[in-house]
Amino acid sequence: MSTSSQQQEAPLQPSRISPEAQQQKASLTLASEPTKPTNPSSSSSSPSLLNQTATTANRLTTGQVPCAKRSLLTGIAAGVGITAVGAIAGRKMLHASNWGAGAFVFVSLGTWQVCRSARSAETARMKTIIEEHNRKGRGAAGSGQSA
Repeated sequence: MSTSSQQQEAPLQPSRISPEAQQQKASLTLASEPTKPTNPSSSSSSPSLLNQTATTANRLTTGQVPCAKRSLLTGIAAGVGITAVGAIAGRKMLHASNWGAGAFVFVSLGTWQVCRSARSAETARMKTIIEEHNRKGRGAAGSGQSA
């Protein structure tokens, strides 16, 4: 009972906090909240890794990276095929998987290179055809005006 009587005798008084302590408490509260970048141009110039990955995946799926789909699918098929043949032949799975991974890399790169060179040759042919067409068009237009 003595403790309860002591609590009753000393009424609770509101604690007084100095203005400096209140300011410090407010700054600690603000520091614990997530902050937003103050310079919006700095955040837009360096996108996060997640945004870069999403952008790259979007480019691959929408066909903006020529030859990527074909080369990756061909490489995957070659890798799985080499791994399966190695496993069926009785090699250890780790050894067969290593050969499959190597096949994936080399076949993907080979297919990529062949496809890109074919596209480059096609672009050069189209450029030549367009230039010839423009020369013929100018020649005919020039001779038609002088006649």
